[in-house]
Amino acid sequence: MAISVGGNYIDLLDPKRYITGKIIKNTRWHINDNLLGVSEFCPVGRKTSL
Repeated sequence: MAISVGGNYIDLLDPKRYITGKIIKNTRWHINDNLLGVSEFCPVGRKTSL
């Protein structure tokens, strides 16, 4: 993964590989926080083929 020095934001989780939630922009780290929960409880669901 490339590190962005400019103003571009990158997704924390790849929506093609993971179940993601609503995007919240994190200005400190320049990421789109698309996790499913909050810091106290945040499940991660990976997409797989059946």
